[in-house]
Amino acid sequence: MTRPMKYTDYEIQLNPGDRLFLYTDGVPEAFDDITMLGLKYFGPDKEEENKNMAELSIEATTDNLPVVEEFIEEHLTSMGCSIKAITQIGVAAEEIFVNIAHYAYAPETGMAKVSMEIDDAERKVQIIFEDSGI
Repeated sequence: MTRPMKYTDYEIQLNPGDRLFLYTDGVPEAFDDITMLGLKYFGPDKEEENKNMAELSIEATTDNLPVVEEFIEEHLTSMGCSIKAITQIGVAAEEIFVNIAHYAYAPETGMAKVSMEIDDAERKVQIIFEDSGI
C-alpha cells in the first residue's frame, strides 16, 4: 500500500539567457528509462513573421491521447522532422499528456491545450501543454 504523495507547486520567472534542466528516472516508457529536458529561455520573440501557431484544445482523458499524438506528429512531419525525432518527441508528449489526464483534475476531468509554435525559417518548434488543474 502506498502513501498519498504530497507535492509543492513552485513558480519561477525565467529571464533571457536562463537555463532550466529537468530530470526524472521514474518514466519506464522512456528510452533508457531516463527522461531529461534542457531548456534555454531566449526571451520574447522580436521576429514573429516566420512563425505560425497551431492549437488543440481537448478534454484531458487518456482516450484522447491518439488525437494529441496525431496533432503533434502531423506538424512535425510537415516540418520534415526525422522519424527518430518524431518518436522521441512523441514519447515525451505522451508522458506529459497522460500525467495531465491522470493527475491534473482527478477524480474529475478538465481541458488541456496543446500549442505548437513553428518557426519555419529556423526549423524550430515549441510544444506547450497547458491545463488548469491542481
